[in-house]
Amino acid sequence: MMQRLGPATLSIGIGLLAGACGSSPATGPTTTAGSEPNIGAADGPAAEPDAGAPAVEPTQIVRVTIVSGEIEGKMPNGEEWDGKDEKSAHTIDKSLALYVKRHPELTQTTSSIGIPIDAAKLAEEARRSSAADPMVIVQVDDVVFRSPMRPRAFNPVWDFTLQFPVGPGYSARDTTVRVQVVDYDGPTRFDTLGSTVISVDELLAKPLHQLGAFGSVKQLTVEVATIEVDDPKPEPSVFRIAVPGNAKWTDTGVELTAGQRVAIDAADEVCTSGEKLSACSGPEGQRKTSSYNLPGFDSLGHGALVAALGDTRFSIGRDRTFIAPSSGRLRLGVNDTKSDDNRGAYAVRIKVDSGL
Repeated sequence: MMQRLGPATLSIGIGLLAGACGSSPATGPTTTAGSEPNIGAADGPAAEPDAGAPAVEPTQIVRVTIVSGEIEGKMPNGEEWDGKDEKSAHTIDKSLALYVKRHPELTQTTSSIGIPIDAAKLAEEARRSSAADPMVIVQVDDVVFRSPMRPRAFNPVWDFTLQFPVGPGYSARDTTVRVQVVDYDGPTRFDTLGSTVISVDELLAKPLHQLGAFGSVKQLTVEVATIEVDDPKPEPSVFRIAVPGNAKWTDTGVELTAGQRVAIDAADEVCTSGEKLSACSGPEGQRKTSSYNLPGFDSLGHGALVAALGDTRFSIGRDRTFIAPSSGRLRLGVNDTKSDDNRGAYAVRIKVDSGL
């Protein structure tokens, strides 16, 4: 059951989503814009997040929708947001590094973050445009969510929904949500348009927030709702589909929300070169890579089972349990751009937790 929020005191269990804590969120708003973002790798070694059953069952799910925004037409110094075709190379932004750290399925595909699978040129055009190409990064405790990029938009509409659990043992008052709006300059490169911080306690106090102004963001519209978690918890939704080897991408029909727990396992065989047995493999892919690998999956075994969710791509292989890194329609594919001569199919089972 979904309900709009009224004033309430709840507690947050965001650690349930990602296992052990990493770096802490910012403790105050940042209002600078048009300058270099805080860059560098996330602190500490990359830890595999715990995507198994939570240690404490949540009582509610908080669902946050980043609806829309309004961005200043130019940088504070009067220059265009992307006035130059080429920009200096950045190392990965710290928030984005934490996003990848908490989603190990993305470690091989950071070079394609923000690039839609069906509109690859859109990201390059956005990078070269003089207009802002805003994307929103939301950090709750040590869990990071990322919206799709909206190219050439000073009044972007994202309608990007994310969710996290609330439950006993965690203080909503002491937990903050950091919202960072950035101008996309490439998969790991962007300028900060502005950032602000709101406590989870404040977030839960009302169903609609107009955040702003902060930095070069005039306004950001955010909606909040809660979902009651039934006791006992409902069984996961299960979907079974075939992913043919001769199709680049297969629409699963499964809609995911960033923050949901998903488990995918696959079996059977795909051959990427007709009757050639050495070119056959299971969902884990062949031992070799290929120049015909899909963009973003260059280092993955040829013919492996892969996935896409909006402008986010990630590997699946024979099985993977993960927290949805983005929202949208889940697509599955075979790691091969020249798929017309492929044969076989992968039998795939998708389990989506109803609450998490």
